[in-house]
Amino acid sequence: MQLLDNRYQLGRLIGKGGVGEVYEGLQLALDRRVAIKVLRPELTARPDLVVRFEQEARTTCRLQHPNVVTVFDVGTTADGSRFLVMELLEGRTLAELLAEQGSLPVDRVLDIASQIVRGMGAGQGVGLVHRDLKPENIFLVRDEHVKILDFGLALLREGQARMPAPTSAAPPEIQPARATLVPGAELEETSAPTDDRTTWHGGSIVNPSPLRVSIAPPKAPSIGPLATPTASMHGVSASTGGSGGSGGSSPGSPRLTNPGALLGTPRYMSPEQAMGWSVDHRADLYAFGCILYEMVSGRPPFQARKTDDYLKLHMHARPRRLRRLVPRAPRALERVVMRLLEKDPSARYADWAALAGELRRIRGTTSVIGDAESSHRDRARPTEPYRFLQPFTIESRAIFFGRDGDARRFREQWEHLDRVPLVLLTGRSGVGKSSFLYARVMPGLEDTGHALLSVRGSSRPLSALALDVRRRLARGEDGEDSGDRPLPELLDLYARKTGRQVAVLLDQVEELFTTGTLEDQRAFQAGIAAVVGSGDRTARFILSLREDYLGQLLRTLDPLPVDALTRTMPLRPLQPPDIVEALIGPGHDGLPVDYRPFTYEAGLVDEIVQDLINDQAGEVAPRVQVVGYRLWELMKKDGANRITRAHYREGLGGAQGILGRILDDSIADLDLADRGAAKEMLRALTHLPGSATSAPQPESALLGTHADAARRAAVLRRLESPWRIILGYTDPRWPEERTYRIAHEALIARIQDYGEENHGRNRARQVFSQGLALWLRNGRQDQDLLPEEHFEVVLRHAGELVLRTEDEQRFFEACRALHDESWWRRYRTERRARTQRRIAAVLIPTVSAFAGWALGQAPVNFTTLRVAEVRATAWLGIENAQLAGADLRMAPLSGVRLVEADLSEADLRHATLSRAILEGARLRKTHLEGANLNDTVLMSADLSGAQLWGATFHGADLRGATVRTWASGADFTGALYDGNTDWGSNPPPDGALGPGGTADYARLHGVDASGKDLFRMQLIGAVLEEADLSEAVLLEADLTEVQARNADFTRADLGFARLARADLRGAELAQASLSGAILIDADLRGASLVGADLQRAQLDRARLDDALADARTAWPRDFDPVAAGVRVFIPGADLHDLPLREVRLAQASLVEVDLSGSDLSRADLEGADLSKANLERARLSGAHLAGARLDGAWLCGADLSNAVLTATTFTDAHACATTIWPGPVPQGVKVEK
Repeated sequence: MQLLDNRYQLGRLIGKGGVGEVYEGLQLALDRRVAIKVLRPELTARPDLVVRFEQEARTTCRLQHPNVVTVFDVGTTADGSRFLVMELLEGRTLAELLAEQGSLPVDRVLDIASQIVRGMGAGQGVGLVHRDLKPENIFLVRDEHVKILDFGLALLREGQARMPAPTSAAPPEIQPARATLVPGAELEETSAPTDDRTTWHGGSIVNPSPLRVSIAPPKAPSIGPLATPTASMHGVSASTGGSGGSGGSSPGSPRLTNPGALLGTPRYMSPEQAMGWSVDHRADLYAFGCILYEMVSGRPPFQARKTDDYLKLHMHARPRRLRRLVPRAPRALERVVMRLLEKDPSARYADWAALAGELRRIRGTTSVIGDAESSHRDRARPTEPYRFLQPFTIESRAIFFGRDGDARRFREQWEHLDRVPLVLLTGRSGVGKSSFLYARVMPGLEDTGHALLSVRGSSRPLSALALDVRRRLARGEDGEDSGDRPLPELLDLYARKTGRQVAVLLDQVEELFTTGTLEDQRAFQAGIAAVVGSGDRTARFILSLREDYLGQLLRTLDPLPVDALTRTMPLRPLQPPDIVEALIGPGHDGLPVDYRPFTYEAGLVDEIVQDLINDQAGEVAPRVQVVGYRLWELMKKDGANRITRAHYREGLGGAQGILGRILDDSIADLDLADRGAAKEMLRALTHLPGSATSAPQPESALLGTHADAARRAAVLRRLESPWRIILGYTDPRWPEERTYRIAHEALIARIQDYGEENHGRNRARQVFSQGLALWLRNGRQDQDLLPEEHFEVVLRHAGELVLRTEDEQRFFEACRALHDESWWRRYRTERRARTQRRIAAVLIPTVSAFAGWALGQAPVNFTTLRVAEVRATAWLGIENAQLAGADLRMAPLSGVRLVEADLSEADLRHATLSRAILEGARLRKTHLEGANLNDTVLMSADLSGAQLWGATFHGADLRGATVRTWASGADFTGALYDGNTDWGSNPPPDGALGPGGTADYARLHGVDASGKDLFRMQLIGAVLEEADLSEAVLLEADLTEVQARNADFTRADLGFARLARADLRGAELAQASLSGAILIDADLRGASLVGADLQRAQLDRARLDDALADARTAWPRDFDPVAAGVRVFIPGADLHDLPLREVRLAQASLVEVDLSGSDLSRADLEGADLSKANLERARLSGAHLAGARLDGAWLCGADLSNAVLTATTFTDAHACATTIWPGPVPQGVKVEK
């Protein structure tokens, strides 16, 4: 038998079709039966198609999902043909099932549909678009398990469709012993189907029933150059034909995809596909809508006899309502189908995950892909429409509405091409991080085939995770004892057991710092380093924490390369549309819930939203749930199904201060004698004042040794239910008893205010006890002693405190010593200040007088003396310093303190004021051009009329500052700011660079904004020539018509940016993310696109002549870079004798490229892979080759004089006596005589 690549044994031919020949095969190393598809030579004759096919094939190989047929390998035969190796499955297609049964029961439809959605969602997750989704490509293993076929092969048919049509007649029909349907081939039935099982061979279906297989039957309507055109619509050629083809009206007639078809199967083709437009996953959603319609009704949404009629119907007609054909169909399912069949792609679902959520709600139960346990979890239907103060869970996701935009933003981070191992979700306390993760993110990851693991609120999250994985591995008949294996091995075992990539959620990571010790933090860093250091991506992590702990987390992870390992997504507060959805969504009919649908009185929701926004009482997310829950209770009490204004205004009293009222009502509901105990226990469940963090406590710690412990326990139960102010659960640290925590952090600030006037002693004991516990946990560090303001609370009641243990005595004495030292230090500071004020009365006039004398007697720089005067003023701590009109050009004034100083009309051009304290300073008409104001405090400062051309405000605090740019002419062009800059109520000034800013038509030639956050920045028509924007975040930025020749955008994030008509000639876009960017009519001539991500980018009429790309550059599915004039440096390319002086190919993949005789003088090849490249006679003088790989390269006659060869490898490189080196011959080079 024939061998392929010495790894596969080729068996009998199964059949032929539009893509190639399919054989049974054997993988020799694993003794595994496989299906091997050898592609037709004409499909892989063009190098650009080969590159595109191999890119997508590699992506498909990475797509390990239970609902997608597995592609094991890609290879090349001895004669240069490409082949695919796929899994071998038994079953039949959905098309055969529909032909046999017609319509399917709704439960069966939803089961099959949910599996299809999960598989397609996984494909979208790795950037794949199917393009030819149809029942023939939906395979049912044992009539139950769905496998989606032929991901990625449609692009070959598209590519072939652009090639000249063959002049010969269609290939002859074939009739193998067992006839075969190959995706892309066409069938004509000659007998009725039988019940015999069908076998899937990774692209072929073998059925014992006699079928005629033909590549181009004369009567079949088809699309593309291989068909005989009779009509043309928007670039799509169609031919007519008789019945029995893809356009046949019979429900059981075969659906056809003509070999070489440009756009897919007419019966399931989206309108944009029919018009020849660029397509994305939404075209697949439309095709799925057609399939769903057919499964429910037994017929496709449109029926026609001719291809062009099909296309017209898809583009212009509206299908009949599903329930008119099938009255038993649920209304919610009809809504889903009709939305999928919308003509406008933007009107369909945003993605497969959003659709999966709708199907889950219709089904009422969820089939979870992950492990045996999760796939059979019994998730109770919600009995209440709102969560009150409890976070959402996976089980309550059916009633979670809103945050669609945040879900898309998270998926962009998770699915980003770099696929970092750590995604950090941050946000303010109470913003809704846990609810968002458990109700939206985790279900979406389940739908894309991830096995889920989660740990919430632990000081040792990785230890808890390891324990959970060990338990899961030990379960079931095939369970195994994982012993004391380290966490990376445990995660790898779990991934192999489930057959999925593992997604790990570590929620509320801030508890690592609030309840953990330094040892816990070091263990966390070591554990994360071990997981990410293995280089294995079988497990990826989501870390959720409050934004005020992000800095601590990053410091804890040091010295890991955090920038390379993480992507951070801040979760924003709920926006008004999200609040509306969160209120009305749970009342919809058709949800899988155990309560009656309900509605709101017209206009009431808008009033509630406005009241919630105007309240400003903390984050809005928990208040929405509390308001909704209380209104629902009031409505239910009345026996109604509509929430009215009377319920809201009279029953609830509006939304103002709702959380405080709920807390006060829960205390007032208790007996008078129990209220003090309730407040005391609630305060014990919080951390120190000023920290809005819950401190979980076991029940015994709350009850203590009080004689009335039973009564206190009853109080705890009432606070837990019915009031839900606290949550009880089992904590691994105290497994023998119940543990309590505050239900929501939004309550903590109010709890900490309780009883301040009457319970000072209790608060003193609480502050002292929690400080002692922290001090002991962290090894009695001085830095953990009580700060002065907290110890003042303790001192006021020192006589009432009973210090029972030696540790308490030592802690108290250490805190008192620190307090006394602080008092002496403050006393000395005050005494020095009085002395300074006395000296100032003499020193400042003396300095001024000396300056006047020096200017008259010697060539002394006046500015130098003026700086000395300013520094003396700052050192003496003088406020209201009078420095109006001072000449301080280029003055080094870093860190000076000039509170409320008058610097009006002063000249501070190019002065260094970084970290200066200029709070309340008057800077009217001050010249600050080019000044460095990084991290400068300018709170309440007046900058009216100040000139700030090129001033840098990165991290500056401008809260309360007066910046009247429209009246005073202040110029902020080129200033930089970030998310920490506070502009008060004013928007960022025009010309400043930062998130959400505007700098239209600004002249920013050579500006340095590398690594800066310019999210949604508007730079229409701006001049950015030679600017440094490397690694900048320009996500969704508007750079329309920008002038950015030779600008550096290396590794910048330009996802979904608008770059229409932009001038990017010679720009450096290596490894930049341009996915979804609009580059219509953009000029990219000579730009470097090495390793760039241009998937889903719009490149209509873009000019790409002489642009540079390599095999890693990701192009839109329907884009041909070679035809566009791009120089694609693919492995094995012939590029000899080319003028490539100063070419930028850093990190490029140039394996086996022939560059012999080419001029690469002063080229940037840092980190490039030139293994086995032919560089004979190449001119590389002055080239930058640091970190490059030239292993096995041919260098005879090459000129490497003055080349930079730091850390360059030359293993087995070939050189000769004529090779010119910048120094000694590098190690590993073989010099031939």
